[in-house]
Amino acid sequence: MNDMPINGKWISAGADQFWTDIARHDHVVQLYENDGVFLDTLTGFIEATIHADENVVIIATDQHLSALEARLGTYGVEIERMISEHRFIPFNVEEIIAEFVIDDDLDEALLLKAASDLLTKAAYGKRKFKMFGEIAPTLMAQGYKDIPMRIEQIFDKVFHEHRSCLYCGYSSKLFNGDLSQYRSPVCEVHSKIISGSVKQLTHVLYQQMPSSLSN
Repeated sequence: MNDMPINGKWISAGADQFWTDIARHDHVVQLYENDGVFLDTLTGFIEATIHADENVVIIATDQHLSALEARLGTYGVEIERMISEHRFIPFNVEEIIAEFVIDDDLDEALLLKAASDLLTKAAYGKRKFKMFGEIAPTLMAQGYKDIPMRIEQIFDKVFHEHRSCLYCGYSSKLFNGDLSQYRSPVCEVHSKIISGSVKQLTHVLYQQMPSSLSN
């Protein structure tokens, strides 16, 4: 599967430059073809955040959290120390979802409370922060249709107000491997897309979403 950008050409940037400067205030999405590509990108995202002396919040499945921590360890990141210092702040996505999806429906007041709590934890020590989340894709995988987009829209507004980077990762399997979905509502709520078929530990291939070019 080859993911083609909307305007026919990816832009390349170093991972530190992309996550710290280019996408500093963006809502970024990646439709990835396999976990190897995704985990490399997420590792680069975390390393760039650490290099910038910022906190990073990761909301992911247990499987992804375990694989991520193992990868970070191989690159010399002292996970336990980072957690104890509130620099690396991991959450199980199912536990977060349970805070605001009640009886198969979204309670927006509880979602906003959960978002506020996450932001408070993210800003520990009055540091800047970035966040990765797979709340919406997890709900999509469970068969929810409307709730994932409502959550994306609310988080988009919250992070726009706080001017912090939010990175979301979706397996392309959720779209039957069809990356023409770059024009889907999922991607349109984001301001930048990054390639999902190339490993991006040290460099990122990205493109601005057309709807956000004037932002």
